[in-house]
Amino acid sequence: MVLAAFRALWRRATGASELSDQALPQDTEGSVYQFIDAPPRSLALVALLDKDGAQIEVFLTRAAAQMARFDRVVYLVNTSDLRPFTRRGAIVEVLVDRQSLALTHESRSPATYLRFRYGFVLQKWRPDWVLSYGTDIDKYLATTHGE
Repeated sequence: MVLAAFRALWRRATGASELSDQALPQDTEGSVYQFIDAPPRSLALVALLDKDGAQIEVFLTRAAAQMARFDRVVYLVNTSDLRPFTRRGAIVEVLVDRQSLALTHESRSPATYLRFRYGFVLQKWRPDWVLSYGTDIDKYLATTHGE
C-alpha cells in the first residue's frame, strides 16, 4: 500500500512513468524499507579550544560562509557553554577543560586522557579536514599538566 502511494506520487510529480514497476521491490506484508543518507563528501573537524562563549559566537557568525563549503562540520571545544552551537544546530564534541580534568582522581594523567579522547573523536568522525582556530590541538595537548 505504501509502495503504491509512492508510485502514484512519483508519476504525478514527474509526469511520466520513469519509475517502472520492475525497478521497485514488490509491496508485501511486513516489508521494511530503510533510506540511509549517504555519508558526507567532506567533513571538517574545527577545533575552537580555549575560546569563551563570546569568541565562539563571533567565529560562528563570521565563518559561516567558509564552513558552508563542507558537507558537515564538527566543532571541538573545551568549554561548557554550548549555547552558540545549539542555536545553530551544530555538531559539537567536548574535551574536558584542563582545570576540571585536574580535579578528577583518574589513574591516568590528564594529557593521556585528552590524547585518548581526541583520538576517539578522530576515529569517530574520520574528518577530511582538521582546522584550528585559536589554540592548536597539538599545543593544547602539549601544555596539559601531567605529561
